Amino acid sequence: DSTSVKYLSSCFKMSDVLRSSIISIDKLELVRPKFPKFQAIYFITPTKTSIDLILNDFKDENSPQYGKFHLFFTSNCEKSLLEELITPTTLRHMITCKVFNFSFILRDRDLFDLNQSSALKVFKSIESK
Repeated sequence: DSTSVKYLSSCFKMSDVLRSSIISIDKLELVRPKFPKFQAIYFITPTKTSIDLILNDFKDENSPQYGKFHLFFTSNCEKSLLEELITPTTLRHMITCKVFNFSFILRDRDLFDLNQSSALKVFKSIESK
């Protein structure tokens, strides 16, 4: 999904990813070509929208978007969303379901962003103890 692309872009160059035998990188929100004989890697934020888009990819058992898939969340997924995701169809296609806790964005080698506007207050309170 669009948010996860930021995380990937902060860690990898797209040329590095493509050299790793990955044939296509597409945002989940876009219309994507079907690859029913290939495995897909979904790297998503755990939102209702993203889960619905994955379910849509496998709604037609006779014409799935991908043959099998690996699912990686950028943070913990609520139980209710996981319960929506787990259907007989998705279970037949799912190989992996894991969480990579990306609570920051790497800006460059020596700088990262916690995406937290109040971070300085946290560090100031630690310093004063």
